[in-house]
Amino acid sequence: MKRVVFLLLSFISVLIYAEEDNFISDIYEKYGKGVVYIEQSLYFDAANVKNKEIFKSIEKEYKVDILNTYITLGSGTGFIISSDGYFVTNHHVIDTTDLDKIKENFIKNIKKDFIDKIPENILPNDDYDNVVEDFRKLIKYSELYYRVLVDNKDIYFSKLVKSDKELDIALLKMEDGQNLVSLPIGDSEKLKVGNTVIAIGYPIPSSLFQVVKDFTSTVTSGFISSLRTDNLGIQHTASINPGNSGGPLFSKSGEVIGINTAGMTNANDMYFSITSRKLIKWLSFIDMEFLVEKNKKDASGLGNVYKVNEKGFLEMPENILVEMKAGYKIYVDNNLLGETPFLVKAIKSGEHTLRIESDNEFVSQKILVIKGNQDTFTYSPKMAKYKAQLYISTKPDKAEIYLNGKSYGKSPQMIKELDVGTYKIELVMGDEYFPLKDEVILKKNDLLKKEYSLPKGYVIKFSQELPEDSIITLKKADVNYEYKKGEKKYLENGEWNVTINSKIIETINLVVKIDNNDATVENIDFKYKDSEVEFVGLKKDSIILLDGKDITKNLKNNTIFVKAGKYKIMIKTSGYKLIEKEIEIHQAIKKVFNVKYTSNSEILFKSTYASVGVGLVVPSTIFMLAGIPLLAYSLSDYYVNKRYDIYKYANYDGYIKQMALTFGLFGAGVGLASLGLIMMAISIPMFNIKKKDGKDNKKTKVSLEINCFTDLYFACKINI
Repeated sequence: MKRVVFLLLSFISVLIYAEEDNFISDIYEKYGKGVVYIEQSLYFDAANVKNKEIFKSIEKEYKVDILNTYITLGSGTGFIISSDGYFVTNHHVIDTTDLDKIKENFIKNIKKDFIDKIPENILPNDDYDNVVEDFRKLIKYSELYYRVLVDNKDIYFSKLVKSDKELDIALLKMEDGQNLVSLPIGDSEKLKVGNTVIAIGYPIPSSLFQVVKDFTSTVTSGFISSLRTDNLGIQHTASINPGNSGGPLFSKSGEVIGINTAGMTNANDMYFSITSRKLIKWLSFIDMEFLVEKNKKDASGLGNVYKVNEKGFLEMPENILVEMKAGYKIYVDNNLLGETPFLVKAIKSGEHTLRIESDNEFVSQKILVIKGNQDTFTYSPKMAKYKAQLYISTKPDKAEIYLNGKSYGKSPQMIKELDVGTYKIELVMGDEYFPLKDEVILKKNDLLKKEYSLPKGYVIKFSQELPEDSIITLKKADVNYEYKKGEKKYLENGEWNVTINSKIIETINLVVKIDNNDATVENIDFKYKDSEVEFVGLKKDSIILLDGKDITKNLKNNTIFVKAGKYKIMIKTSGYKLIEKEIEIHQAIKKVFNVKYTSNSEILFKSTYASVGVGLVVPSTIFMLAGIPLLAYSLSDYYVNKRYDIYKYANYDGYIKQMALTFGLFGAGVGLASLGLIMMAISIPMFNIKKKDGKDNKKTKVSLEINCFTDLYFACKINI
C-alpha cells in the first residue's frame, strides 16, 4: 500500500513539473516576439575621415567594420505595449544625459584599448596622430540612434517619447512600427508572495549584429519572495542579469506584472522589478493613458491591425491621433485641420490624402478610412526632409569645405540634395590661411550661393627654445586650437590667449596680439618643475642629509622632489659606514639613487686582511730580489761558459762538481723567486677581500704551476 501511495505522489509531482514547463514554454512562444533587444548606437560616417586607406587596412587586419557602420554604446531589453510600436524599458538602458562626456570617454577607451595596440606595419608612427584625430572626429560628429531588434530579425529605428530617471521607466516609439505583438499589461496589485513569475530578456550585453547572428532571448522562472512598498516593488527569484534590464516580468497567466530592473550582486536569487501598477500610473501622468486602453484592445484581439493595401493606401479608423512634437500642420485632402499634437476625428470613410509638414520636413500618406471603425489610430510617421542646394566659392579656390563637420570636397562646389536646416560651414585652406567659419540656414527649394574670401593667417613665434614636449593651446572667443612644438597654426588678427604646457615647466599663460603680421613672444619666464629623486634600497632607520639639511621626514615612498642643481648627499645609518656622494639633478628628470651599504664589521674585516696583505708584500719582494739574480746568474753561467761541455774538464769529477754548483744556484733562484711570486699573489687580493655575506661574497683562487726540464728549460705560470 505504501509503495502505491509513493508511486502516486511521484506521478502527481511529474505532472506538476510538466504543467509548469508547459506554461513557461507557452508564454515564451506566445509573447517572446513582443520582447525586444534595444541598442544605443553611434553611426561612424566615413565622410568624417581623411585617412580612409589606413582605416581600410585596419578593418582588413582585424576583420571588423569601422566606417559607415553602427558602433554599440550599450544595450538592454524592452517590451512592446501597442501593436503600432510603443515599447517600455528602464530609463538607465537608454540614458544618454551626458552624451558629450560619454563620447569623450569612448575616445579615450578606443585610443587606449585599440589604436595604441595596432602594430606599426598597419598603422605607421607617422600616421598615428592623424588616425587618432580621425577617430576623434568620427566619435564627435557621430549621431546617436536607438535601434530595436524584434523577433531576432526585424530592425527598427526608435525615438524616445518620455523617460523618468527617478522611477527608472522609459517609453519609446518604433518608426514605421505596425502589426507588432503587444504584451498584455496585468494588475500587479493581485500578486501574492509565492506566485510563480517568468522573466524574458537578452542577458548578454553585445552588439545587435551578434544578437541577430548568435543569440536569442532567454527565459527564466522563479517565485515572488516579497512585495515591497518602494519603487522596486517586486522581489523575486527569476534570474536577471546585465542586459535583462527593461524586460518584462510575466505572471503565470501570461500578463506583464513588472519591469525587470536589478539584481543583488552579493546575494543569491534576489532580483527586483518595478510593478505594472506604477507603469500604468506613469503613462497616465505623461498623458499617454490611451496606450493602456489600446494595450487592452490589442491583448483581447479587439484592436484592429492596420496595413497598406494593394493600391498603396494605409487602412485606418475614423479617428487618427497624430503624435509628434508641436508645430506640424495637418492636412486632409489639402484642407488644414490643425497643428500637432492633434486628434483628427470622424474622418469620412473612403480614400484621402493625409499630409503633415513643417518648415523643414513633411510626409504625405494615402489613407483608406474604414467605414464604421471608430477606433483611434496613433500615427507617428517617419518624416522626409525638404531639400535645398548650396553653392560655395572661395578666394583663393580649392579650400576644403566642411558642413556640420562632414567633408564636401573643395571649392568651388555645388552641393545638391541637402536636407533643409542649419549648417555650420568651415573652410580650410591649409598653410598661410586662417580657417573661416560661418553658419547658414537652408530652406526648402533654396539655391543659396555663398562667396568667401579666406583671411590671411599669421603664426605666433617664440624667441626662446620651448621644451620638446610643449603643447600650445590657443583660444579666442569660441575658437580653440591645440598643437605641438614644431607645428604651425595660422591665426586671424586679434588677441589670443596662449597656454604652454609641458612636463618640465610650470604652465605658462600669455595674451598675444596679432595685427596683420606674425607675432613673436620674448622673455618668457620659465619656471621649471621640481625633479624627482628616488632612493632605492634605503633602510628604514637611515637619515638623509641633502647639502647638510635633514630631508628624511619629507620622503614619501622613498621619494622627494627638489629643484634642479648639484647636491651633496649624506646617508647615516647605525651599524653602517657613512655614505657620501655628490649628484647632479637635471630639470624635471627623475633621478634614481641606488643606496649601497657597507657594514662596520666588513670595514674592520677588510682593513685586517689589507694589513696582512701589506705584511706579505715586503718578504715576497725580498725573496724575489734574491731569487731572480741567482736564477739569472746560473742560467748565464751555464750557457755562456758552456758548463754543459764535458770535454772542457780535466776529469769527470770536476764536471760533476761544477754541474752540482750550477744546478744548486738554479734551484735556489727558482725556489726564492717562486716563493716571492706566491706571497705576492696572495697579498694582492687581500686588499679587495670581503667578508662572506650573501651576494657580496667573493672567492680568490691562487695557483702556481712550475715546469722544469732537462737542459735547464723552465716554465712558470701563476693564476689568480
